[in-house]
Amino acid sequence: MLRSAADHVFIDCGEVGLKGRGGHGHNDCLSFEACLAGTRIIAETGCYVYTADFASRNFDRSTAAHNTPQVDGEEVNRFLAPEILWLLNDDARPVCRTWRPAESLDELVVAHTGYERLVSPVRPVRGFRLDHRRHELEIRDRFEGDGVHTVSIPLHLAPEVQVRPTASGYRLVVGERVFDLEWQGKGDWSVAIGSYQIAESYGRRRSAQRLCWSAAGEVGGLDLAIVIRPAVA
Repeated sequence: MLRSAADHVFIDCGEVGLKGRGGHGHNDCLSFEACLAGTRIIAETGCYVYTADFASRNFDRSTAAHNTPQVDGEEVNRFLAPEILWLLNDDARPVCRTWRPAESLDELVVAHTGYERLVSPVRPVRGFRLDHRRHELEIRDRFEGDGVHTVSIPLHLAPEVQVRPTASGYRLVVGERVFDLEWQGKGDWSVAIGSYQIAESYGRRRSAQRLCWSAAGEVGGLDLAIVIRPAVA
């Protein structure tokens, strides 16, 4: 967790479920949610229902439903079968490489092994930098490995956030609060605005917006840095 009095960034860097068994756990290794300057910006999608809807349960716990990189459309932890709702394969073992908390700047670098099972193995490496003075969050993704792969990196925005494209990125508007989101990367990245359903409580959903970056190519050459900060008036 990266935090100050006004900022709160919660990162999942733990095993899946109970000792890697799945259980209530989701495919959210390296996923995160974030509040900056006292304002919720990035949200987790939640869990709508369990056994009443197998497809919904499986999507809500899928990699694509979380704020974490996905490689070749594969799950970070493989499902056993569509009807097995409480178990996952123990593929994504988390690794904490750097953890430097400080009064003005927190830094965290984490990785996982979930895609090392691919024919051309890949290890996602994600870095976070939280500047407490500027309320600025940087998320940087790179990938260790070789071979041609397709990568997608989604950010699920809180329902209160409205997205407005700008020349250099996006404006995120939350009531009277405004944040700038800018990005740069190595590789042929594209970004799309979409929608999703967030379950903030069991059995209830709300509509929200989602940004998703995607690229294909030699995975060792892909690098994406996203920065979110309060807009300067």
